Amino acid sequence: MKQPEVSWSIRGGAVVKDLTVSTLRRRVAVSALNMRGLLDKVRGLPFGAPVSYDDFRRGGEQVKSAILGAVAAYYDADAVPSSSTALIAWGRGGAFPENRLYWSDYAENGRDAGRAHLFVGTLPTIPLCEAAIALNLNGPGYYLDCPPEDLREEIGEILSDPSLDGLLLLMRSGVKTSVFYLVHGMTSPADVKTLEEALE
Repeated sequence: MKQPEVSWSIRGGAVVKDLTVSTLRRRVAVSALNMRGLLDKVRGLPFGAPVSYDDFRRGGEQVKSAILGAVAAYYDADAVPSSSTALIAWGRGGAFPENRLYWSDYAENGRDAGRAHLFVGTLPTIPLCEAAIALNLNGPGYYLDCPPEDLREEIGEILSDPSLDGLLLLMRSGVKTSVFYLVHGMTSPADVKTLEEALE
């Protein structure tokens, strides 16, 4: 017997692209000349929850974008991070290209001369974990490599867990990182369209 589809809605969101962070609902946009400047701008948002930016400096572009986008998405949702929030990282490119690059370098240069010390910071699934650490999110984390049409079903399945209060969705497409804070609620056509546009 098929279970009923769980409804969800976007409570807040943000996009990080071209050294600009823009929010979905509040329509706030901040820009800077570099990621450090963008961090200073995001830190200036009136966001009441504690955030740890300790790993920001050593992170790659995807980690930095994930942290900035996650903070801005929570700001946009006027929500406080909770340990009962699940996290999903989605991207069709996934970890495959970076994993292949890491393995090739390892096979060619060995453990000592290879990029083994860079592995954690370059693996594309790590931005999800770094955003969780920055916001002190302790809920389940998932990396999904599924077709876009299956993503909505996966979101509903995860949010069907009554112990979760929400879901932080990180989506990487090209040079754009989109982050949404989703909660239980009625899924509107506008919410579906917003996700579909983020997938482009």
